[in-house]
Amino acid sequence: MMDISDTIYSLARAIKGYALYPRGHPVRTRVLERLYMTINDALKSKQEMIFGVLDGEIVFEGRPFFTELSEYLRSLGIEKITFLRDLKKKELNYFIDILSTSEGLSGRREVLGRKIEELGISNIKLGDIKVDEVKERIIDFRWAKEAYKKGIEIMKVSIPEVSQGDISSIRTVREFVDFLVDGVRRDMTPFLALSALKTHDEYTFTHSMNVCILTMIQAKLLKLDSRLLHDIGIAGLFHDIGKEVIPVEIITKPDKLTEDEFRMMQRHPIEGAKILEKIPGINPLCQIVAFEHHMKYDFSGYPKTHRKRELNLCSLLCTIADVYDALRSIRAYRRETPPDVAATIMEGGAGKDFDPFLLNHFIKMLGVYPVGTVVRLDTGEIGIVYRLNPDAPLRPQIRLLFDEKGVKIEEVRLANLSDKDSSSGRYIRSIISTIEPAVVGIEPAEYL
Repeated sequence: MMDISDTIYSLARAIKGYALYPRGHPVRTRVLERLYMTINDALKSKQEMIFGVLDGEIVFEGRPFFTELSEYLRSLGIEKITFLRDLKKKELNYFIDILSTSEGLSGRREVLGRKIEELGISNIKLGDIKVDEVKERIIDFRWAKEAYKKGIEIMKVSIPEVSQGDISSIRTVREFVDFLVDGVRRDMTPFLALSALKTHDEYTFTHSMNVCILTMIQAKLLKLDSRLLHDIGIAGLFHDIGKEVIPVEIITKPDKLTEDEFRMMQRHPIEGAKILEKIPGINPLCQIVAFEHHMKYDFSGYPKTHRKRELNLCSLLCTIADVYDALRSIRAYRRETPPDVAATIMEGGAGKDFDPFLLNHFIKMLGVYPVGTVVRLDTGEIGIVYRLNPDAPLRPQIRLLFDEKGVKIEEVRLANLSDKDSSSGRYIRSIISTIEPAVVGIEPAEYL
């Protein structure tokens, strides 16, 4: 069976080809053949194929695909397209012809429906996305949330054990990272959201999880070899393992460290590399990241070395994730730093603390309003950022939490801030400010 992304690409290409070339042109024939082949191939193993158009994405069996096609279909009022198993090439030809000549029918799906009926197209259906289908999107967040909790529990056991030379939990860690890699490959958004949710508890372990996730996602988006993601994940989980040999009163001290205490703290990258060096079969990348993640881009950090050397790419990625999560975390001695403030602080260290290109890539990855950010809208409504919009960073997709009167919204209600009023052309909703979740009495994790 072909990759479903090939079907989506072929559909977009067919619509564009039909719009550019007249009936009977060989380009039309080629794009139709390709699209029919991909759909027909997929329908060999199922009775129907359902594509949802939701919040700037084409969604198939819970998998989101970002494509310009989604915006065009939304402009026509199309929320769902169903291809049935008995689809004929003639029907597909008529259907693509209708879509390619309907640009002026913005929001007029009923007109498209009538045309489909008039042409006798019985194996292609247009429909609405139902609430239950929207809720399927929430399942991925719940699955990721359980995986995140499981990872915390594993690290609570593994970090102390490994630091003492006990490697009995390493196999469990490897299996968990494989599980995590699979999830991040499938859809990184839930994990990106979970890494943004802060707690007072278990900082050491949540920090290790967050650094692991943020480093893996950076690597994935940089298109590093997918086989590396496993080792990058383990390196992220164990990057701070050297702190296990530092006195806990120094690790948790709320005040500024003395010179002697800071010198002791500066030993944790060296101690971490020593610990990881003793683990049989572990990739040397883990030792390198543990050793280098505080060196800084210009080598002004620690530990100091006799000569400058090129830092490992994964160390540079880990450094960015490490500092960002530390800034965003709640500690006994300070509140979390808002995401936009954290990004601004880090931008000040570009070229000194951080690789400028990688830092810029990281900030774009997070978006102006990271997933999980609670925002106030110009309508008076309050919502939580549910999914980023790569083409419009200031206009993410929102799950609405409170209406304009301040009444809590219990059902799942989503809003795409890129949507415009069809008559005025103005945006229907815009963000005017961010809000601390505690101010409105919500726990973001419950709404993702």
